[in-house]
Amino acid sequence: MEKKDLKKETFNILPLMVFNVNEKRNMLISILAVLIIIFSILSIYSEYNEYAGNDMYTQETYGITILNKTNFANSSELTNSGKNAYPMGIVDQGREIVKSKNGNMIEYYKYNTTELLGNVTIYSLKTNNATDEQYIGTWVSIQLNAVLVFNVTENGNEKQEIYWVQDVAMLNTTGNYVFFVDNIWMFPPQVLEKGNLTGNGYMAYAPIKNYSGMFYSCNAYTDMPGNYISLNYPATIQLFISSTEVNSKPEINFYYDDGFGMQCFDTVTFNAQATKDYGFVVNGLEKAPGNHMFDAELVFAGPWGGKNTTVYSANTTMQLQFWNGHNLQGIISAFNYGVNTAEGISGLDITAQEREGNIMVAGKQGKENCTELFSSQDTGNLLIESGAPFGTVEINNESYDFSNGLANITLFSGNYTAKVTLIDNQTKNVNVEIFPGNITVIKIAYNMPNRPFITLSLLITGITTGVAVIFVWKNKNH
Repeated sequence: MEKKDLKKETFNILPLMVFNVNEKRNMLISILAVLIIIFSILSIYSEYNEYAGNDMYTQETYGITILNKTNFANSSELTNSGKNAYPMGIVDQGREIVKSKNGNMIEYYKYNTTELLGNVTIYSLKTNNATDEQYIGTWVSIQLNAVLVFNVTENGNEKQEIYWVQDVAMLNTTGNYVFFVDNIWMFPPQVLEKGNLTGNGYMAYAPIKNYSGMFYSCNAYTDMPGNYISLNYPATIQLFISSTEVNSKPEINFYYDDGFGMQCFDTVTFNAQATKDYGFVVNGLEKAPGNHMFDAELVFAGPWGGKNTTVYSANTTMQLQFWNGHNLQGIISAFNYGVNTAEGISGLDITAQEREGNIMVAGKQGKENCTELFSSQDTGNLLIESGAPFGTVEINNESYDFSNGLANITLFSGNYTAKVTLIDNQTKNVNVEIFPGNITVIKIAYNMPNRPFITLSLLITGITTGVAVIFVWKNKNH
């Protein structure tokens, strides 16, 4: 499909009406020309039933707020914090390096979300901690980490509570044995107390240097599907966390899926009435307590207790997505290292996946190099607008379910064919071009099914935010 920029075409029309207002005949000709061009544009819209536009990121269409830009001399500010080993993977730090003719700059942005999904595919992986074989051995962790923020009222004053949450797969690379846990912490000097929350887990004192407070932990039940099993490679592990509010109390659900379906193994309720619940927050400009970051991390690291491990062979891929209100969407920029996790890993080289379109990174054995993987100068967005209550977009064999008439998908710049399927299997293939830092907009008409509707009032509990619930009414007369 040919790309049309309606803004540009409309701008070219306006001077015709300005320069010829002094002559009635010429003005009529101008008006006629305008009508012809508008009719041509409407004919294009009618023929394709879609609009392809190209717009810069905006808060209204994207949900991400650009904060500001800061000059810096080199990228060492973002690629070196003096640690011996970092957790390595795909991390949204809420900031990116913007390259220009006038030099590099740091651009900061922020957003909040109710869901994060980490996807890791392992083709091969071998690790070992040779200096601590008895305690660590060949164990490694895969961590989905996020920062939960909400406000509460205490003694008549509003204050902010900040929790660091982890959804973790523990993997022994000897035998590929896996089990799942979650942790919840508070950044010092804040202190997590027993009365702060309730869930399936327990409170304990952390075996980590320079951390004197308690933390919450929960192991998934041993008999849950996919837990305490040996994986057959290639294997895909998904870690998923969702934030919601029940009776004004923030609540987090922890999930995993390693081939046996998505399993919720812990629900944690915070015992405080939230005056405002921000969910999971990414903000590159502000610092969390203790000089930590408001970021979202999907990383490999040592398994526990602030310990590190070393990779001896690896072939993995990773994806990190956030819920934008309509669909799970890939992050727009990423670094390959985390900063909040005490554990680290050496010998894992994380790089951006070759131009496969879908936002993905690859991990292989090699010298780790803490750096930016990609930015909005490499990625763009496909925004599909329709009136359909839900549908699916397929690109390069990757499927994106969306709801409420809109899908927003992050892709590397390039040309793609997107298959859009709406309710009642209304399907359309569209060819699109994605430009770095921009949004390409496609509008697709949705034909409402011509059938009677019945309004039902239902109360549904136990359903994760963003999950589509479909009811099929079966009657021989309808």
